[in-house]
Amino acid sequence: MWIEVCPPQHVVELESHGMHIERQMKLPTGETSTLLCLTRDRALENPYARRCGLFFPPAPRFHFARGEQTVLELTFQGLADDEIAARVHVSMDAVKKRWRSIYAKVANADPGLLAAVDSGVAQRRELLNYLELHLEERRPYAG
Repeated sequence: MWIEVCPPQHVVELESHGMHIERQMKLPTGETSTLLCLTRDRALENPYARRCGLFFPPAPRFHFARGEQTVLELTFQGLADDEIAARVHVSMDAVKKRWRSIYAKVANADPGLLAAVDSGVAQRRELLNYLELHLEERRPYAG
């Protein structure tokens, strides 16, 4: 990852986030342009620095199967359950079964996430809001 900045305070801030100075160059305006770099190897030296996290995304907790991920992605695209069933050539019962499996995995991994929600519609909305903020759950899972 590369970034070029001029203000010295930005250089100091980015260095504190794990980046290192690759080179500096004086500009005709008198400012100094600084090119900073962060490699995977440098990120391994301090994986807890802010920008180093880009190389080590969090692991998914729910481990959705491919069919469950398909249902979630199509839901994020705005499709209703009947449209999802038609799109992936399965019955409505199969879509409902996948939703039950999704809710079971979420409840198993994080019992408190949906516990305060009482209706099915609110539960789905809460889950989708959570998944929009935690993209690692939507990445393909192999295992």
